[in-house]
This record gives sequence, structure tokens and C-alpha cells, in this order.
Amino acid sequence: MIKCQYCGYENSDNLDYCMNCSKTLPVLESSDNLEDTANMRLNDLYNLSVEDINSTNNNLNNARHNFILNDDRDVFISTFISMVIPGSGLIYLKRQKLGFVILASTIILWSLSQFLYFIAKISMVNITLSLSIILYLFNVAYTFKLAEDISLENVNR
Repeated sequence: MIKCQYCGYENSDNLDYCMNCSKTLPVLESSDNLEDTANMRLNDLYNLSVEDINSTNNNLNNARHNFILNDDRDVFISTFISMVIPGSGLIYLKRQKLGFVILASTIILWSLSQFLYFIAKISMVNITLSLSIILYLFNVAYTFKLAEDISLENVNR
């Protein structure tokens, strides 16, 4: 009779599973096979530890993948806020000096175009607005490129 190690039920010798709880019963072994069984169990422990290491590596890779997704989100956020307020995306990406220069330049060009048109009645609005549009497009394109470069640097680390 084989006693189940889980529930204590006495099972006949020819069964592989407990009749009471359906768990696997221990195999009766001869003394010849004890060394082989011990080696197999050591190999099983080694394989388990290797699986744990691989599982940990997969978890780290998943965490890194989530970090990269955050970088992709940062590319979107910085580009979007650069479209709304020129220079703000660069400030968001820690390029404060260039961001403030672009913001101030855009405000000066818009103010100058309004001053020239409404107060001085000079028709140079086309030039100042064209310059501000060029500056705006440069701002959005440069912010997008810079955010992607920062994202790629984080991936390569």
C-alpha cells in the first residue's frame, strides 16, 4: 500500500494517482534507482532555477518595453505641445534656452506683424507672418526629431 503524501489515504501499489485527492503518488523505487532519482531531482532543481532566471529576464525586458512606450508617449506629448505653444515641447525635453528663444521669437514676430499692419499701416505682414510660420514649422520638426533621438538613446542603453 502507498500512503498519499497530500491527504494520507492508503492506495494500492499499482496506482499512479491517489483515489481520494487525485494527486500523483510517489513511485516506489528500488535502491538501484535512488542515485538516478537524486540526479534527476538535482537536474530538475537546476532547470527550475534556470527557468526562474529566464522569467526574471523576461520581466525586466517587459519593464524596459514599458519604459520605451513611455518614451514614445513623450515623443507625442512634446510634439503636440510644441504645436500648441511654440517652444514648449523643447522646454518639456529639458532644452529650456532654445525653447524660450523660439517662444520669444514667435511672440515678437506676431506682435511685430500686428503693429506693422494695424498701427503703422505698413504692409509687411506677409514677411513677418512667413517668418513666424517658418519658425513654427522648424520648432515642431526639431522637437519631434529631438524627442525621437532621446527615445532611441534610451532604447540603446
